[in-house]
Amino acid sequence: MILKMSKVQIVGPRRYFYDTLSVLHNEGVLHIEDVSKKIAPGETLMRKMKVDDERLEREQLLDKLKQKVDAILRILEPSEVSPQESEKYYQAYMGMSCEQIHEEVEKMLAEVEEQTKELAAKKTALETEYATYSRYEGILKKIGPLARNLIALEGYTTVALLVDRKYKKVLDIIREEVGKITKNQYELVSTDVDENTTAALLVFNKIFDEQVNAFLYAEKVNQIRLPEELADKPFNEAYSYMKERIEVLPHEIEKVREELREVSKGWYTKLKTIRDVLEDRCEELRVASFAGETDYTFVIEGWVPSKYVRKLQRELAKRIGEKVVLTEVPVSHEELEGAPVVMENPRWAKPFEEIVNMFGTPRYGTIDPTAMLALFYPLFFGFIIGDIGYGLVLLLICYLARRKWGKIYFVRVATSMLSLAGIMAVFFGLLFGEFFGSLPEWYHWIREVEIFGLHLPFYRIREHNILTYAGIALALGVAHLTLGFVLGVVNAYREKARGHLLEKVGFLLLILSLFFILGETLKLIPGGGMIFLLLLLGGIALVAAGGGIEGVFHIPTLMSNIFSYIRLMALGVAGVILADVANQLATSFGSIWTGITIAIFLHLINIVFHTFSSTIHSLRLNVLEFFNKFYEPGGRVYKPFKRVGR
Repeated sequence: MILKMSKVQIVGPRRYFYDTLSVLHNEGVLHIEDVSKKIAPGETLMRKMKVDDERLEREQLLDKLKQKVDAILRILEPSEVSPQESEKYYQAYMGMSCEQIHEEVEKMLAEVEEQTKELAAKKTALETEYATYSRYEGILKKIGPLARNLIALEGYTTVALLVDRKYKKVLDIIREEVGKITKNQYELVSTDVDENTTAALLVFNKIFDEQVNAFLYAEKVNQIRLPEELADKPFNEAYSYMKERIEVLPHEIEKVREELREVSKGWYTKLKTIRDVLEDRCEELRVASFAGETDYTFVIEGWVPSKYVRKLQRELAKRIGEKVVLTEVPVSHEELEGAPVVMENPRWAKPFEEIVNMFGTPRYGTIDPTAMLALFYPLFFGFIIGDIGYGLVLLLICYLARRKWGKIYFVRVATSMLSLAGIMAVFFGLLFGEFFGSLPEWYHWIREVEIFGLHLPFYRIREHNILTYAGIALALGVAHLTLGFVLGVVNAYREKARGHLLEKVGFLLLILSLFFILGETLKLIPGGGMIFLLLLLGGIALVAAGGGIEGVFHIPTLMSNIFSYIRLMALGVAGVILADVANQLATSFGSIWTGITIAIFLHLINIVFHTFSSTIHSLRLNVLEFFNKFYEPGGRVYKPFKRVGR
């Protein structure tokens, strides 16, 4: 749901400007607009708020301090932030003057730097060394067997070469030319290390370094140059040293990180909170330039969710008094369309806002599709999976992932969405009588019952049920698209878009005409054919009147949209068949434990692929077929002026 917004104007004596900003910042509900954009050229009464030089210097000072704190936080290992301690530090530092904050933080940073400087340098050096040697790891594995067979000779240089096996004959050219340069004072050994590469080691007297290297460079031979600190070592020694360091370095790096973690325990919460305080103080100074002023007053304008207007008025009156006044400003329909958008949905639907935002924020005054997505995605997913066992496994995976990685935002969003999908998979599994495939039907675990003429469980892969299952999928599609067009009519009415309104009503008549032709075909609606013809012609006329030629061209896509929902049936049947194949394979083995192991493995593969395909196609039907009927992106994102640390 998109919250109703109110445009407000806050006016007061200039001396209360920064106190007012502090209250607004603390409340965190006002989306501030730049008043200067409304000031006409030549305006003498109102002008853009001028921030004095002293405050600009403070902003620069605090910003530099924030950069220093950021640098220290990057060095420290992230630690758990205590909410109680964070709140205590936040209130203490927010109450300080700029000079006091600067003095306190500088002293603190000096103390932390003293503890972390050496550890940070050591960690950086070890990580650089590991990164350098790791780049050689693949090459060393290829060259290693040759290097171990070489004897280190004083006064001789070793060069490692990699040659594409297609050009292996180049080694003969190298032998010939290096032999001439060194007067045959060299040795070259080579071996094929894989199907594409030949490795070679060239050993020659150091007095010929310059000439040999010049030749290899001119011929563009791929040389392996060792790190600078190992350049003077024989290749076999360098190889052994790097191999040993690659094994040891991760442990040394982890040891340093553990020491940094110990330091972090004492400082991380405080520094993280101070960083938030500095960000908030800088933000207050930056936002000041969005306000307007006269000789005696200031003016701030912005948007607030209507339900918070009274609360904000009370807070300003409580903190500053009646001198500062907040009033709601009348706005035109056009101006209201540009209001920032605040989406507020029930907790169970909230994660789906992330999917909606991927396609753009809905425009103010239109319908927020989040709740519909949160309803139909699990519904379609469950209709496809429709298995109690698969649904329970998915719920278990979501539970374990939430426990293990619940602090990661993406994991929380994904598991919330998939948990709803898992619940619907269990629900439809009960209706379809499926538990890891058709096991309940095979072993008669569930008795069939008849409710209002419907036989339950509805075994969807029975031959006489498949057409019914397909019909239900198409009916779901028609209902889904009809809802989309109805929502489109609502949006068009709200926006006073006559053309869109006619077009959406026209498509609704076309969908309605399908019911009458179906009723005529099944002899359920006498005279349905005539009604169908009238609705069809009326629908086409309205679509043409509202959408023109382009709208008429979209009419054939209506049927393709409807038949897109047949994939719900196809994917569902395919999943059950694969599950049953897994069960049949399991029974074909002599050993029951071997069969169970094979069945578990195959079911897990089916769950993974079935979950992935069901998610993709459920989202596709919602985003492509459904959203296109009413969803209007292009709204402004709501960016309230609020404290980072709260």
